[in-house]
Amino acid sequence: MSVLALLLLAATPADVTLERCPRVSESEVRRLTRIELANGGSSTLRIRATVECVASEAVVRVDDPVTRKSLSRTIDLANVDAKVLPRYLALAIAELVEASWAELTLPAPRVVEPSGEAPGQEVRAAAEAQVRAPGPLRLEAFALARRFPSSKLWQLGGGVRLALSGPILGGLLEIDAAHGQRDTGLGQIAVDSATAALSLTGTVPLDSSVTFTGSLGGRVGVGIVTGTPFDSALIRGGSFAAVWLGPCASVKAIASLGHWFASLALEGGLTLLGVQGTFNGLSGPGLVGPWFGLSLGIGVRP
Repeated sequence: MSVLALLLLAATPADVTLERCPRVSESEVRRLTRIELANGGSSTLRIRATVECVASEAVVRVDDPVTRKSLSRTIDLANVDAKVLPRYLALAIAELVEASWAELTLPAPRVVEPSGEAPGQEVRAAAEAQVRAPGPLRLEAFALARRFPSSKLWQLGGGVRLALSGPILGGLLEIDAAHGQRDTGLGQIAVDSATAALSLTGTVPLDSSVTFTGSLGGRVGVGIVTGTPFDSALIRGGSFAAVWLGPCASVKAIASLGHWFASLALEGGLTLLGVQGTFNGLSGPGLVGPWFGLSLGIGVRP
């Protein structure tokens, strides 16, 4: 046993309690335990030991206030003579105490300081902020309004955006769905669309929380036109679907707060392949000609 352990043992009293051990004197076990622990003084720290006899075994438990741990072990009493039982139990208690205090003899871990001058608090704070900074990926949900001036059609809808931004250039994938309708003299024409846009983006940071991005790419999807006459007995209605595509460009302002952000975007494009309804032989509303759109989004940067 180490010198430190001996000094602790010598200054720490022990209370011993026996449970269901009729063959053993509790006072004798307590006396022998104090001898084994070299008890020679008093202390506010007091070891408490409990011995519980079950059949031919004894469960020995020690509550150690020094390490604030509790240890227990089960010992076999079948072949132990009744005359030596008190000393046998006292030795078991002392061994548990020594095992609990063995960690006190271990050397304290050493911390090796790196060479060079320690960085200032501002430098450390900047490094910590960089580690906690949001990543380059942005996921966003948005609501949109889209206008086709040549067919006098407004569409309202929404969608999601997935953006990967670099220091200057990045990429944007956008998926949306929109619906619009317009009354004519003979009925109502509804125009639905589902599109996807893939764009190359460029970023211009204004400050740490506001950035502007511009994108250039193309939009492709499906347009569905459905005509519903006011008087189905005189006029026949119907629906059809066609591919819609065209180049597009957009500008967007992004305001960030931690990992969250809000965006306001303006998009414009020109239809190369479109879809348009007719009524009474005349052109009706549809996805044709130039368009512009306005969207408001909210998203997160993981």
